[in-house]
Amino acid sequence: MVLKPDPGNTDAQRGKGDALLELGRYEEAIRCYDKVLAADSGNTDAHHNKGNALSDLGRYEEAIRCYDEVLRAEPESTDAQRGKGDALLELGRYE
Repeated sequence: MVLKPDPGNTDAQRGKGDALLELGRYEEAIRCYDKVLAADSGNTDAHHNKGNALSDLGRYEEAIRCYDEVLRAEPESTDAQRGKGDALLELGRYE
């Protein structure tokens, strides 16, 4: 049996993004998450992890937008609240 690549597999694409994020390859991870979000704009895991990658790059405004997407779908997400709070702190937006 021969396995064929499936570029539309958002689970695999998100997993690749997660691995790249762990390796500190943030730009590549963001590209993976963007592919996931192009196919599934409501994927909160991809939004959250893209926010993490953006934060690691110091792109806090963009990260906040990602965390806000998660919070629209999951208002009680403590991970997204923490990520957004950390980004706001980095921007000096203490209130």
